[in-house]
Amino acid sequence: MRQIIYPSLDLFVYQLAEGLGADDDKITADRQAFLANLAGVPPKKLKEVEETLAQEKPDPLEDVDFPEIITEDKYRAGGYYTPVRLSDTYGLLFAASVEDSDPLKEQPVSSFKALKSLAKTKQGNLGTTCILYGYLPKGEDSATLAEDILTQFLDGEPVKLEWQDLTWDWDKKQAQPAKFLGADVFFFLPETGDSQNLAAGGIFIILYPQPDENHTILNTYADLHRPWIELFWFQNKILWAYEQAKQIKELLKQDFIKVSETFRQIKNPELELPQLQEILEKKSQTVAGYAINLNYLEIQLRTIKINLRNFDLCAEYLEKQAQKICPSETTNLKSLLDKFSQIAREQYQKQVRQDIDSLKPGLEALEKVISAVNSLHALKQAERDRRLEHLIQSVGAGVGTASVAATVSSALIKDFTPLYPKIDKNKLPWAEPVSNLVIVLLLSLVSGWLSYKGLWKYLHRHPSK
Repeated sequence: MRQIIYPSLDLFVYQLAEGLGADDDKITADRQAFLANLAGVPPKKLKEVEETLAQEKPDPLEDVDFPEIITEDKYRAGGYYTPVRLSDTYGLLFAASVEDSDPLKEQPVSSFKALKSLAKTKQGNLGTTCILYGYLPKGEDSATLAEDILTQFLDGEPVKLEWQDLTWDWDKKQAQPAKFLGADVFFFLPETGDSQNLAAGGIFIILYPQPDENHTILNTYADLHRPWIELFWFQNKILWAYEQAKQIKELLKQDFIKVSETFRQIKNPELELPQLQEILEKKSQTVAGYAINLNYLEIQLRTIKINLRNFDLCAEYLEKQAQKICPSETTNLKSLLDKFSQIAREQYQKQVRQDIDSLKPGLEALEKVISAVNSLHALKQAERDRRLEHLIQSVGAGVGTASVAATVSSALIKDFTPLYPKIDKNKLPWAEPVSNLVIVLLLSLVSGWLSYKGLWKYLHRHPSK
């Protein structure tokens, strides 16, 4: 088995602190889930970390050492935690190395399995990224050793690779490995989808030239932890947003089937307006959910765009800082980091954009149908309201006319009385009052009816009145 000097693992863990729409209970639960990664930290120190992370603009947190421990594979390991707050995200660097009384002693590459057993309990809902590193033994080939390290670290774990530089044929591709502080750098990115996989955010393998006893070059690397933390934060946000977009797309596809069924139903030419309304009302929740998810898909696209830009800027800053701190050693990460940017831009961003463009027309078409039906319903409702108003006006006019006619005729009725035949009032005392009442009612009903009918026809011919 191949050997490596001072095998080490840096695991970068990211947990959303305040996700979109998260309430206080969710925010508290996410913070507690993040703090659960800090196993072995004394309660007093853990409380201090929690209080600092809860601040809107937290103060920088110091590294928290964890004591040396013996792993299941009988390796002794030690290291530290670096918790940070990054805007809406909690970040954690878990750094662990195989310890030995002789810091330059060669260790088998299987020691990375022992380090992985310590790291696998660290979880973040936004993602994780690993850096595996150490010193090259004398005469060892970096590419071959990197492949062995990867094999031991994964240890049979099924990982489908989208691309990787570990298997490059240097002669045929005429490529040169990336460099960081004089070390050879390799990187591979697993296929997105398994956020629980320790390698979900990718694995960097950095192999430094032979060391000195003071680990000068590794101490220099430690000075650049912060830009690495931010770089992987942007990277994991891109991967997370793309995975979220794929899940949202599946929901949209399911709703799109229901939306398509709605179109088939409303194409029936025999449907009346009430039936159209009933169909659309039944699908209202589906349409609302479709619109919301489509908006979420737009949000994920913006997340990818913003974090891709930040990733590129951070990668440029990391290179400049490394060259500034250690100008004597070559740093050139562009070939690897540009590859990730290319994948994010040409695959993730492009795919989400295409999904939005293909799914949006269905919603727009259905919204137009709903708008048309609602407009038709509003017109019919307005017509009914107008007819009711005209009816009320006409009836009011008729009643008013009848009332006036009754008042006038009751005053003039005595003028009609002489026209009656002579009636014996002693025998029929009620005849004259009844006949007068009948005359008044007839006159008022006729005049009221004529007034109602005339105004109704007028308003019907002039609907805007």
